[in-house]
Amino acid sequence: MPTVAAITVTDATSLDAGKIGAILSEHVDLTDWHPRVHSRAEEIHFASRMIALGWVRVARLDSAMVGFLARDRHDIIALFIHSGAQRQGVGSVLVQDAKQSKAHLTAWSYVQNTQARSFYRSEGFIEDQRTDGSQNDLKLPDIKYIWNYSM
Repeated sequence: MPTVAAITVTDATSLDAGKIGAILSEHVDLTDWHPRVHSRAEEIHFASRMIALGWVRVARLDSAMVGFLARDRHDIIALFIHSGAQRQGVGSVLVQDAKQSKAHLTAWSYVQNTQARSFYRSEGFIEDQRTDGSQNDLKLPDIKYIWNYSM
């Protein structure tokens, strides 16, 4: 029987910025509705900034980084998983890690991102509000989700 590798979650280091930027770029490249509004270099810079602020936790599978979650207090700023590691529980492990330290979390998803919307609902988040997207980088309609700890 094959051994299933354990997913570990740790704080990101400055050395992780390139891989985080690559995961962000891959998402844009593979998503037909997601316009490219930032260069790959800007995505790495954004990753570096989030890491410097202490927002980023990374998931590793067999020591390779396969995803990350960036959180500013209770707000999930970004949650991305490398395409080769999706549907393997990586996102759930990262969200469970975030839930351990907070009684309340918020997350945003673009309306067109049906995969993310389904994921957040499966993790116990509920829809709180929708916007026309005029305030976000992509100018796409989005949804705010909330999760509250309940016993």
